[in-house]
Amino acid sequence: MNFIFQISIPIPFEIQTVNIYLIKKEPITLIDTGMKLPETYRYLDNSLKEAGITWQHIKRVIITHGHVDHFGFGKRIMELSNPTFFVHKEEYLKIKEGITFPKGFAEVLIKNGTPDGMINKIINYVKKVNQFGDKLDKARFNILYGGERIEFDDRFYLKVIHTPGHTPGHICLYNEKDGIIFSGDHLLQKTTPNPLFDWRGKEGNQSQHSKVLIDYIRSLRKIEKLDLKIAFPGHGLPFRDIKSLIQKIYNHHSQRLKNVLNEMDSQKDMTPYQIGCKLFPDMNIKDVLLVVSEILGHLDILLDKEMVKRKVTNDRIYYIKEKLPFYKGIFKDIIKSYIE
Repeated sequence: MNFIFQISIPIPFEIQTVNIYLIKKEPITLIDTGMKLPETYRYLDNSLKEAGITWQHIKRVIITHGHVDHFGFGKRIMELSNPTFFVHKEEYLKIKEGITFPKGFAEVLIKNGTPDGMINKIINYVKKVNQFGDKLDKARFNILYGGERIEFDDRFYLKVIHTPGHTPGHICLYNEKDGIIFSGDHLLQKTTPNPLFDWRGKEGNQSQHSKVLIDYIRSLRKIEKLDLKIAFPGHGLPFRDIKSLIQKIYNHHSQRLKNVLNEMDSQKDMTPYQIGCKLFPDMNIKDVLLVVSEILGHLDILLDKEMVKRKVTNDRIYYIKEKLPFYKGIFKDIIKSYIE
């Protein structure tokens, strides 16, 4: 597969680098863009030259999801190449209009126990992160829904697989003939992806969160069913042990279900934020979004299985553990129930 070029670009996050992929088949295509940083232009420009490609050759950019490390450099690419941007409909507005911190997002955090005094700090952190990406309000878009085939010459194609979880409109790109998948942030070898509740909320009821962990687990099953030889992730090196990695992720979430329940009390109501503080006592401001999303996702499953109860008091959401008999392996069986 000498037509696939991985370009790893440094970013100022703990994960350190993000991957852009150049598909050197007509029409010349990039998968993701990196962040709005001087390093992004330098690394991309050098890599294009090494591949014998100019900026003007780039005709398409496929965005796996609407986080700034994956679309943030898109405006500059638009100025240099004027390509068509392919993006799932659930990510389209974030990319076209830019990521904001909507009122409903703050409401979800507050209702689930995040102290009011933290909200402005979280908003400022999100704004700081989002400065690494510009909106693409003047770009040409091709809106994806899942199931499309993006065609190249030599009969090569990438099938769009909608994999909600990490974001509502996350996509993976699959070629059945070669057994390859571009997995974005859906599958990462060194890190368990965080399913994040929808930043934009739901129309007409913004304070409700989407059940992203259940979506994510079901999306994992979609990928597990495929005949795959190699995955090209959004961060880190390509890898081949795809099915074993998916099993590790299932096991991670079954163990986390157990951990969440163990931190709860059958005599005391707790908010997701309070549970998060017990599980992650060293979390800081930048961790709060991830931790609350993580706890909410597992509570959604425990609530669905009637292992916890949920109630609202003084506009705050609390959970309490049910007194139920448990058996060895119950949490693995719970995860299995969403993929069978």
